[in-house]
Order: sequence, then C-alpha cells, then structure tokens
Amino acid sequence: MFTQAVVCWKFQQKMGVGDLVKVGAKNQKSSGKQERVINYDRISELPDPVLHHILSFLPTKIAVSTSMLSRRWRYLWTYVDKLNFEDDLFYSIQMNEDLMFKFMDFVDNVLVVHNLLNIEKLRLLGGDCDAFRIDSWIRAAIKREIKELDIFICPRVPFEFPSCLFNCELLTVLKLNLACSDLKLPTSICLPSLKTMRLDSVIFADENLTHNFFFNCPTLENLIMKKCGLRDVKVLHISAPRLKFLTVDCGGGNQHSLSHCIIKVSTRDLVSLRYCDGVAIGYSLENAHSMVDACIRLCPTRHELRVFWNTDGYSAINLLKGVSHAKVLKLSGRNSNTIEILSPLHDLLDHLPTFYNLRSLKLTAGCCPRHLSVITCLLQSAPNLEYLKVKIDEDKSKGQKCWEPEKLGINCLCDHLKVVELKGFGGRENELELLKFLLENAKSLEKIMLVASVELSDDSWKQGEAKQKLLRFPRASDHCVIELKTLMRELDYSKLPICQYGLYGLHQNFLLMPLRRKPFLYDLDEWRPLPR
Repeated sequence: MFTQAVVCWKFQQKMGVGDLVKVGAKNQKSSGKQERVINYDRISELPDPVLHHILSFLPTKIAVSTSMLSRRWRYLWTYVDKLNFEDDLFYSIQMNEDLMFKFMDFVDNVLVVHNLLNIEKLRLLGGDCDAFRIDSWIRAAIKREIKELDIFICPRVPFEFPSCLFNCELLTVLKLNLACSDLKLPTSICLPSLKTMRLDSVIFADENLTHNFFFNCPTLENLIMKKCGLRDVKVLHISAPRLKFLTVDCGGGNQHSLSHCIIKVSTRDLVSLRYCDGVAIGYSLENAHSMVDACIRLCPTRHELRVFWNTDGYSAINLLKGVSHAKVLKLSGRNSNTIEILSPLHDLLDHLPTFYNLRSLKLTAGCCPRHLSVITCLLQSAPNLEYLKVKIDEDKSKGQKCWEPEKLGINCLCDHLKVVELKGFGGRENELELLKFLLENAKSLEKIMLVASVELSDDSWKQGEAKQKLLRFPRASDHCVIELKTLMRELDYSKLPICQYGLYGLHQNFLLMPLRRKPFLYDLDEWRPLPR
C-alpha cells in the first residue's frame, strides 16, 4: 500500500520566507525493506519567466525574502518587473523613525540591485519619507521606462514632484494620494500615453496649471478624483479630448470643496459620469453627446440647504442638461439630496432638459408632495423612459401633507414606461397616490414591483388594506401586474433576503399567507386587475 507524494509550498507573510514542506511518499515495510522518503521541489523547476510572473504578485519585501530559499531563488526577484513597496507597519502605531529609515534603505537597495532596465509598475506607500529619497525613487523609475506609477505620501512640508514625472512619454497609469496636500505642477506638462489617472486627497492651487495638466493628457480615458479640493481656483476646467469615464467623488462641505467653483468639462467622447459633491456654482458639460450613463449625487451641507435652495436648484439643472443624452440616469445614493435641491423650483418643468435617450431612471426621494412633483416632472421630461426605480427615504416621508397630482395638469405620461420598482414601500397615502398616478397614465406598464418597508412587512393588516386600494385603482394598461416582496424580521434592512407571499382563492376572495422562510420556487403574489 502506498500513499501519494505531496508537495506543499508555504509562504509565511509575517517573516517573508518561503518554506519547503517535506511530505514524502512512504512505502509500507515489506520483505524487511526500510521506508523511503522522497522530497520534490517542482516549483523551483519551473522556467524563470513563470517564477518572475508569480513573484510579481507579491509585495516586494516578500519577493526579496525568497532569495534565502536556495541558490535557485537567490536572484530571481531582481528580474521582477512589478515592485510593490507597501508595508503593514504604515497602518499601525508601531511605525517609528528607526523603522522608517530601514524602509527607505530597503527601497534604495532594491532599486540598486534590481537588474531589469524596464519596470512595468511601481507602487510606493511612502508615508512621510524623506522628500529627497522620494524624488530619487521617482527619477529612478522614470529612467527605467515606468508604465504604471502609484504613489501615496503624507508630506509634512510642501513637496514638489520632479518635472520628469509630468513629461514621461511611456506612463499609462498614474495614481497619486497626497493626504490633502497641494499638488505643485510644473509649467511644462506632456503625458502622451497616459490613459488612467486617479487623484486622491489632492489639492489644486493654480487654475491655469490645473487646466494645462488635464489638457496635456491627449489620450486620457479614465479620470477619478476622490476627496480632492481647490485652493484659490474659481474654474475647474477638465479638457482631456478623449476622456470617456469621469468620476468626481469629493464629498463636499469642506473649505476646499469643488462646490465653491465652476466645473467645466470639455470632451466629445464622455461615456460615463459619476458626480458626488456639493452643488457647484455652475456646470458646463460640452459636447457630451456620447453619454451612456450618469450618476448624480449632490450632497450639500445643511447651511446650503437652508440658504441657497433656489440657486442650487438652477445649478443642478445645468448639470442635468449636461447629461441629457444619457440612457441611464441615477439620482440616488447615500446622503443624496438631489431631489430635495430640485424641489423648491416651482418652474422646474420649464427648465428641465428633455431626456430623449433615457431608458432607465433611478432616484431616492421622500413621499412629500414636493418630491413627488419632482418625480412627475422628470417623467414628463423623459418621453422614452422604460424603467423607473424609486427608493423611498423614510426620513422625508413621515407626517407629510397629501399630494394632489391633479394640480400638475399632466395628462399624458411616459407612453413607453414598462416597469416600476418602489423600494421601501410603506403603504402611505402619498405612495398610493403616486402608484395611482402611474397606473392611470402609463399605457404600456407591465409590472409594478413593491419592496415593502420593515414596518409594512410586520403589519399584515396594513398590507391587505394597501392591496385592496391598489386593486380599485383604474389602469391604463390591461396587462399590468403588481408584485409585493416583504422583508424578514430582525435582520439588517440592506441585507434582508426576500420573503414571498402566496395567493389563494379566486376572484375577490383573497387570503395572504406570509411565508417566514427562504423563498419558494413559485411566483410572488401577483395583483392582477379584476375582469371588466
């Protein structure tokens, strides 16, 4: 009887040393022969390019430590084209001056011993390392024709990157995190191959140089700005000619927020826009005819909400005009006040653009009359809309006045609307009025999906009452079906699985049976119109 030989290669991340675990094949004793142990090291027998590729996925500290395994591994790491200088100590309180100097010496030694003339990627988590050393590391990477550069530093004093960084012809990916420090730009910038740029916690302090920075990236396609800010900049002009994906997620509310300037985007190829910040003074999106999807999440401070309602509303409309060619529009998200900002405008319908290409609209709103009026204005401005999803904000839905859609004077609404999803449905009067309005005006409506709130899921009597009201509403579409999904109890709302309802009986004799278990395979409770 024999047991198969097993070879196991274990990397100990804490020590950074690779250990060959000796697990051999044992022969059972027979005819007085001794047992034999056979050791295999098949990983070391792999070709050098394969081993280089494997080591490229490891932090450089661990890759270097493999040199202690054997002669075979001694110099393999020196031919890895991806260097990742990241240490867990940077995220802990154990980092001190002595360890910082050891880290800087380690980076120096690696760049000296490294044998490749070209480096594909360099990731440097430098913290508050010496500015002179950071400068030398970047220059060394540029000389070796770096293509991807990812730098995170926390400079205690103003730091200026070497000018060669902004004139690197082969750089394709640039990621900078400056921990809310100023980015000092040179007067001469040329990044002809740059396709992706991510800027985290970067402060722009010069308007002309900032515009020049983006303008001299002729092949830039993806720009991400996270928690960035402006200092003494009145107009943020992003004019990359081939930009396709733009993300601006700066939160708003701080003194360097982008909400204190005019944001201007000039690009003919913009496909996707993600904007999450305070309401800027003004917006201008030029030639955005290729827009496919847009996500707008305006997050003004309370002060802005109280004082600048009308001004913010018209600025938000200018932003919506820039994305009027989008096929998918999302006006929702955590802490989103987009609908709230638009709600004070009594002439909203006159200023909204017409979204001829819009097929899907997702938004977060309360059930107050002001928010419901904004929803109907958006629907009226999207004649080809097919899918509508509304997430109910319960904080803005309690104790509200009754909504009267008759005062809006809208007779025809969304002839192409097919599916409506209402998340957080609580059976409130204004929610039912919204559903009645949609049922009466959407001629092509096929399905209304209601995801009940926690309160409604626990109140079977209120569910039945809401159902009876919905069944009595007149419908413009004869084949519309209403489905209800309820939530299980004592679980987090965002992670709740869906519990189904079974429908029993015929005609008007309905009996709802809550199934407090995992979903069954048959259909949800479908509320079809009564025979006419």
